[in-house]
Amino acid sequence: MKPWIIRLFLITGLVYSSMVNSAVYALLVGVSDYQSAPDLDGPVHDVQALQQILLQRGKLKPEHITTLVNEQATKKAILSTLKRLIQQVNAEDQLFIYFSGHGTSGQDDKSNWPLPYGTGAFIPVDFNDKGSEEERMERLIVGKTDLKPLLLTLDGKGVHALVVMDSCFSGNAARSFVNTTMSLPRRFFPAMEADDLEEDFDEFPTEPAPNSVYPYQNILYMAASAEWETAMDIPNYRLTEYPTLDNKPHGAFTDAMIRVLSGDIKGDSNHDGQLNYEELFAGIRQFMQQREYQHTPQLFPSDNNNVSLRTRGVSILSQLSQATAPLLKVQLLGKYPQLVKQLDKTPRLKLVQESPDVMVDQQDSRWVIKNSAGDVIDTMATEPLAQLVRRLHHQTWIRQFVYQTNPKQQFNLSMDFFGDTTGGTAVGGSQLGLSVRSEQAAYLAVLNINKQGDVNVLYPIDQDELNKQIQANQTERIIGKQANDMIFVCPTYGIEYVVAIAFKKPPALLKALMDTKKINANEPLNLKKLEQLIAKPSANWAKTSLRLVTMAGPKPVSCPSF
Repeated sequence: MKPWIIRLFLITGLVYSSMVNSAVYALLVGVSDYQSAPDLDGPVHDVQALQQILLQRGKLKPEHITTLVNEQATKKAILSTLKRLIQQVNAEDQLFIYFSGHGTSGQDDKSNWPLPYGTGAFIPVDFNDKGSEEERMERLIVGKTDLKPLLLTLDGKGVHALVVMDSCFSGNAARSFVNTTMSLPRRFFPAMEADDLEEDFDEFPTEPAPNSVYPYQNILYMAASAEWETAMDIPNYRLTEYPTLDNKPHGAFTDAMIRVLSGDIKGDSNHDGQLNYEELFAGIRQFMQQREYQHTPQLFPSDNNNVSLRTRGVSILSQLSQATAPLLKVQLLGKYPQLVKQLDKTPRLKLVQESPDVMVDQQDSRWVIKNSAGDVIDTMATEPLAQLVRRLHHQTWIRQFVYQTNPKQQFNLSMDFFGDTTGGTAVGGSQLGLSVRSEQAAYLAVLNINKQGDVNVLYPIDQDELNKQIQANQTERIIGKQANDMIFVCPTYGIEYVVAIAFKKPPALLKALMDTKKINANEPLNLKKLEQLIAKPSANWAKTSLRLVTMAGPKPVSCPSF
């Protein structure tokens, strides 16, 4: 069947010439001040910032942007406004629908609402949890029963829509109604779960069914987190530690999106002068990885479905350039003068008093390295001190390699996990696969970098993989085609990265890398050889990366022997 092509909603620039007569509309909903739920600082500022970007860079007419904030965002007002817009728009028009606020879902184990599995609910401002179960359910905006029918009607009219949810479980769609004790306030709101998006799924699959069909022809969906993850709200009192672009409270996801849309993060990774949705999403995901946020943004349709929907885009207004790899900012949570002397001599590292990338402290006579979210990266004995210094130096190398960009890159490369993973998290005993897609035919190198800085070669591992050229614009499962070809998660746990590099012409070093199989972090000469793969900016290669947080599961796990 010939693949269909559509044009996407205008975000930051000019529409294609064939759409010059189409109209662009936006509905922006944000609730910070609830009547019967904990308040959030970010949502109102989310709406204000997006409205400003759409007016200044999106060329929308003011009368085409509808905002519903705080007391305006009742269930009746939200649904009636959506229905009015659906009646108003015509085929080829473009609609941006954005939700920001609290929510819940069947996957939210801190609530007891009997929501259908695989859906969630946005919590409007007038919600209260008094009365019977049926009465409380009626006050929610449930994705499967309230939103999905409207979206199907919209899709049937041929309107091109982008739906964005900044909330917890928003692979489900929501910021949570329930208070938590996490490092940042959470936005739990599952209002439109993956089941609402992937047709005929009874539950969100860890491995997509081969013949699954995305139910919408013209609607793209972007979520702040995976279906089991909670999403972060950055309140006023945490702005020093988690500064936002405009220094106002925002959702962590929305702040990243604003940075890409405004040009603060340069999203046009293939340098073709256009920003497509996959590039927008990649820019958001990479920034959130750098900040070590504990949730993973999602893009639907998945990489295995309707690629053309993800990769068509619009012209952008500003010239894009590439950001440089950041310094590793280290905060010492105690007075360690000897350590300070050593770290002052370490390149690519900066000691700070606030907004660190990693924190170092002593606990139970051991050094503990944590990321900014409080996750333990590594622990080690207090002596010798040089071991800690080496480990932090390895962290600087990891960041440099993972986030290095290619200013001459001319094609995009995307990569996703499938299997036993929720967003960017996997527990011991999980089995994961990797799928990739390149805009041009290419040869691949896929590397795993663990918390110590050791590099394991995941692909290629034999001559067939070395000689294999993946086809352009085809999603391929390079790891996990068979049950015995999966990545097995086992101790030690922590934060790891997977880096994929695609080459139009295979470099000679690719075979040497395959033969090496593993490079120890204490082998600087071999790490230098690895760096040579991407040392020179070139149109020959493209790069992408994923972060994976691994942790112990409910059962003890030992690494299999091979």
